Amino acid sequence: MGKWRGLGVLVVLGMTLMAATATVQAAGDDPVQIEDLVVTATRTETNIDKVGGTSVTVITTEEIQAKGYLTVEEVLKGSPGIDVKANGGPGTLTSVSIRGADSKNTLVLIDGIMVNDASAISRQADLANLTTDNIERIEIVRGPQSVLYGSNATAGVINIITRKGDGKPRVYAGMEGGSYDTWKAYGGASGEIGDVFNFALAASKTETGGFSIADADNDRIPQGASTDEDDGWRNTTFSGRFGLDIEDRFIFGVTLRHIDSTVDADDFDFAGYAVDNSFGPGMPEASRQDSKQTFFRTDAKAKFLDGLLSTAVYYSKAIQDREFYDNNNKLSGDYESKTDEVGGQVDMNFKHNVLSMGAVFLDEGFESDIEKEKTANTDSFWIQNHFFWQDWFELVAGLRMDDHEEFGSETTYRIAPSLTLPHTGTVLKGAYATGFRTPSLYELYAAAVPAWFFAGGNEKLEPETSKGWEVGLAQPFWQGRLKIGTTYFEMKFEDRIGYVTDPVTWQGTYENLDG
Repeated sequence: MGKWRGLGVLVVLGMTLMAATATVQAAGDDPVQIEDLVVTATRTETNIDKVGGTSVTVITTEEIQAKGYLTVEEVLKGSPGIDVKANGGPGTLTSVSIRGADSKNTLVLIDGIMVNDASAISRQADLANLTTDNIERIEIVRGPQSVLYGSNATAGVINIITRKGDGKPRVYAGMEGGSYDTWKAYGGASGEIGDVFNFALAASKTETGGFSIADADNDRIPQGASTDEDDGWRNTTFSGRFGLDIEDRFIFGVTLRHIDSTVDADDFDFAGYAVDNSFGPGMPEASRQDSKQTFFRTDAKAKFLDGLLSTAVYYSKAIQDREFYDNNNKLSGDYESKTDEVGGQVDMNFKHNVLSMGAVFLDEGFESDIEKEKTANTDSFWIQNHFFWQDWFELVAGLRMDDHEEFGSETTYRIAPSLTLPHTGTVLKGAYATGFRTPSLYELYAAAVPAWFFAGGNEKLEPETSKGWEVGLAQPFWQGRLKIGTTYFEMKFEDRIGYVTDPVTWQGTYENLDG
């Protein structure tokens, strides 16, 4: 794998040099409305109707504001093929899955930065503390996307894109209030300076008294004796996006989001009943979780040869820390994860196709109060061709090779054609793809906890593989203002990783399962 990484570094350096020496202004195109553009489906900026057989949904900032959504969890609920599950009130563990797959098969990004937590059991993403501050749009891509995004994207990708500043600089501030003693104070600034520098800053403080799942009025959950304490949530979020745009031929950008939050948690007594405090009334307050999350990315893009060639290089980092405190306010668990990603991409724009290729180098690691630091790295190379013929036929085809330091090389591929009937505008589409997911660091190396009948991670685990296909059609009405469509899909997973308990010893661990 050392040869792979050495070659990849040369590729990225070469892309950087091309970006730095680009001197020819890109060719002018007809203006396209920003809400019509997507970047997640093909890793290139394209119209939402020009993504081949890919199933894509875009949720705009106008939709988010019109419905008064506070969190990303609320935004995603009700989206086609999306299932969002929370363990309780605001701030509690919240997972998201696409098309009925496990949450570990959905990759969540913020401006391309991986939100999936390397210290989580299955490297799933937790949406609990993601607020809607400073969000321009959310792109949802359904179906296997391992060719472009690697592990954890075997069911789809959700990309949360930060607002870009435009127009005259302006400042805003406000306060909101609601039920459960909920309030939010927020403010920010955005705009452009000299048509070269753009910025968008936002900060918010949110608090809610919340509610408890250990509620005597909730007869669906077994209750203990103590059910009088609400589970509050406190969240502080800062978000920023900065850009430098030189005549549309060189673009440099930085995005940052930092989240600091605390949520009170329910307890469970020895009989397994939900309670607010297993030690009874008058004892210390319920347990809580403190979280700190930082997501950072910087990138540089360039266009030259009259728009024929474009290059991009980026670096992103995510740090996520979760601290758990018991009823006596003593630290009972501390988990920290870090992911570092370096990547580069080259796009060649021809008359009837866009040929893209890229390299990605991912390092991930986690440690806890009972586990020493565990790390893994993956080197990846991918290539994709987006072919289109006039306005009625498209074909997106791609291939990827991942080289994991523990599990070796794996190749995935994807093909996604679409056909538009010229007289009716009916769109016929389909896709077939393979996927690859490596076991999480926790599934591999977690320390045993005999008191909880946990035998620890399983270093003999094998990666999960998957195959998925879909066919569908869409019919526009009233010049595209209304579109009705349907999609049939199927996904199959091999060597799926699940938790298995020994019926004799009651000890549990992770195993590869059939299907």
